[in-house]
Amino acid sequence: MNRIIASISILIISSLTAMENADHVKPQASIPLIFNDMPQGVQAYLHALPKIPQGIYHTAGQKSKVITDYLLTMGGYENDVTGRHVLENKILDAIEHGRPIQRCMPGFPVSSSNPEKLPYDDKHAFGLGDLVALLTRYHISRELASIHQPGTTLDIYFEPYIYDMSHLCTDALDVPHCTQERIETYQHTLADMVSHLEPYVGLGKIDQQQYKNRYSCLDVDVDAQKMRYYQVFLREEFDNPALLEQAEHIKRYSLFTKYPFLAKAYGKIDYSDAYKQKMNMVKTELSARKYLNEVADQVAECVYVGSKQMASYMEHEIPDYQQCVRESVNGDPNDVSKKIKTSMIYGAKGTPWHNVLAVKPDGVDLAPYKELVKKGYKNIKYYTIGNHQLPYVEC
Repeated sequence: MNRIIASISILIISSLTAMENADHVKPQASIPLIFNDMPQGVQAYLHALPKIPQGIYHTAGQKSKVITDYLLTMGGYENDVTGRHVLENKILDAIEHGRPIQRCMPGFPVSSSNPEKLPYDDKHAFGLGDLVALLTRYHISRELASIHQPGTTLDIYFEPYIYDMSHLCTDALDVPHCTQERIETYQHTLADMVSHLEPYVGLGKIDQQQYKNRYSCLDVDVDAQKMRYYQVFLREEFDNPALLEQAEHIKRYSLFTKYPFLAKAYGKIDYSDAYKQKMNMVKTELSARKYLNEVADQVAECVYVGSKQMASYMEHEIPDYQQCVRESVNGDPNDVSKKIKTSMIYGAKGTPWHNVLAVKPDGVDLAPYKELVKKGYKNIKYYTIGNHQLPYVEC
């Protein structure tokens, strides 16, 4: 009889303990079932993503601290940063008032059309790297929800100045930076993927007309150092054989209009000194690459100004923006008072819309396609999800 009573007592105590800790049981990191057949390297990467330490967090202060620590980890911050108290107080306020932790970021605009970075055609503009970046956001949201029951949602906002970039390129080179089809394919696939990740990841709504009327014409103070960063980046983006050929065509036409005799000489096989002299003048004035750099610089200014205008739109038009944790791929590495840097692919540099996802047996990385080709990895594979085929490179 005593053994029976003892067994019942142990069972009751165990049940009470389980009930007491029920709200603190941390769900296993997972992905939606629809994505369970992804390549082994992707699954290994997702399984190895950092997690919030197991434990029972009783107070709002404890929860806000561990969540802040986790977001800083996922952003690649290693040391103490300025503005941590601002970030932590936003999270604390949401926890104390029983609200979801609101997060937002601009991003996932369209993939690069430079084949040396991404060899994807317009119909496959959205790659597996983009999906893995979304699943990383999903993982982060799940981790936060594991200790803050109202949860969290990350809303992703499209950047309308992408269209301005293409218009500038079309005006200067007679070809867009990214075709309308490429932008629409990318955004359509993005929306389909996000639909499987809600409510942890969502798409913010942009009022295009409001943006155009109120924000697209805002004057922006230019930081020369930051502008230089954009110029270097866009010159690299425009270092594209197809765009260079187009620039040569435009400059050649301009020169032939100015110097008709060159049009007659062009294309003839003539090794005379006179012909060489003429062709040297063509090369000197042609300067197709110089012209392409000038176009890239104009587009860089468009991106810089557009990103500032978009930031203003988000600040003024997103409800309760001041309570929102603003994430960014280009956040300040030393200051999180206004926005926090977040890695699209944890442990990798860059973004999947400018780099190929390289899938290895034990994980993933991001790299320009030309670098993968140099290492002998050039075959494009596709992960099929629904009616979408998402390209990647297997290493």
